[in-house]
Parts: sequence; structure tokens; C-alpha cells
Amino acid sequence: MKKLLPHMSLLTRCLAILLVLTVVNTAKGQIVINELGESGNVEIKNQGSTMVNVGSYWLCVFPSYRQISSLSLDCGSMLLQPGDILSINDFNFITAADGELGLYMTNSFSDPSAIIDYVEWGSTGHQRSATAVAAGIWTTGDFVAAFDADQSIAYSGSG
Repeated sequence: MKKLLPHMSLLTRCLAILLVLTVVNTAKGQIVINELGESGNVEIKNQGSTMVNVGSYWLCVFPSYRQISSLSLDCGSMLLQPGDILSINDFNFITAADGELGLYMTNSFSDPSAIIDYVEWGSTGHQRSATAVAAGIWTTGDFVAAFDADQSIAYSGSG
């Protein structure tokens, strides 16, 4: 007869790791960059099921970083309810021809656990794309086509 050990079984450990990864990925996918334009307009959307205070979150267009609470709001609240959109009107670091935009939970900009959403356009391989790839929220070599000053990049809801 085998004696049961008080340690977690391999299956239990795997399930615990899976649960942690699911919680982290759910948190990362809850708040997204909904739309961005060259005029400094950025929309952040809560596509999750719980309210999130995004005031402490950061936007990054390398090498420019701004905490959301320091930006001017067009509409919405930093306390994003499920389905709500926050519109920022003065993040004036976006260039339509080529660039990147990252959304971070903290100001640890090279840390994959801090970045929660990312997009790059015009070309690939921007300063923070490797961080987004390491976080599992971006694919190496992907980018959105450049856009004109009177256009924007909008999130389709599918990546």
C-alpha cells in the first residue's frame, strides 16, 4: 500500500498554475485600447465584468509615458464599469505613419507582467513590442497599416 503524501499531486499543481494563468490573462484582457488617433485621442474600454479604476494605469509611446490620471478626459470616468469607454484627448505622442502604443498597469515598462494591451502600426519591432510578445499579448512581426491624420486605429474585438 502506498502512503498518501501531504503534498499536492502533480495534477493539483498543474490546475493551480492554470488557475493563476487564467486570472492573469483575464485581468490583462479586461482593459483594452479601444481606439487611437494622431490628434492625441485614445479610448480605453473595460470589456470585463467588473469595475476597474484605470487612473493608475500608464500609456506608453516610447519614449513618452503618461499616467492616465494626469491626462485630460473627453468623456467617461477613470472608474470604468463593464462596457464603459474612457476617452482621453491629450496624449499627443502618436504619429499616424509609424508607432506603437502600450497600456500598462504599472510604470515598469519593460516588465511583461505590467503591460496589458499593445498595438504597433506602420512597421514592426518598436521599442516595447518585445515586452508585449513576452506578455503573450502581441505576435512578433505583426503590425497594423499606417493611417492618415484624419483616421484612427480601432479595436475590432477579436485582437
